[in-house]
Amino acid sequence: MTKKILIVDDDRYIRLILQKKFLSQGYNVFVENDGESGLELAKNEAPDLIISDWMMPKMDGLEFCKLAKQDEKLRFTYFIILTARDTQDDKVEGIETGADDFVTKPFNERELLTRVKAGLRINSLQKEIAELQHQKAITELAMTLGHEINNPLGVMMLVLQVLQKKDDNDAI
Repeated sequence: MTKKILIVDDDRYIRLILQKKFLSQGYNVFVENDGESGLELAKNEAPDLIISDWMMPKMDGLEFCKLAKQDEKLRFTYFIILTARDTQDDKVEGIETGADDFVTKPFNERELLTRVKAGLRINSLQKEIAELQHQKAITELAMTLGHEINNPLGVMMLVLQVLQKKDDNDAI
């Protein structure tokens, strides 16, 4: 299945560059120009990865990230903050808000693509772990139900054997 990437940036030029780059890599790409509409699109499309600018109108990238991570459908979506802000405090703030990675502008396209690929691998592994946990829970439930059903059946079989022996003894 083709991986979905959402790009949210108020700079049209950045959106076009990233859209073209990721489309050429075979990804399904969606774009928005602010966090508010980006969040709505993310809820509808459930992308595997989001790249968002920090400073945007209506809703900035950190608020967008925070709200996305609170959404059950989006909480495991890999989130990269893309920004011109590059102090250590900015990076810490971005990660503490819930971002999974932080890339400063101007960015190196090759580095960003590598980070995106790593993020998509992490996203795939998280989904795989969640599926394995789900399968394990179902198996444990089935075993518990089997045990709960077998216990009364075992007692009934024992009672039937005792009754059959009593019936056989009465026949003699």
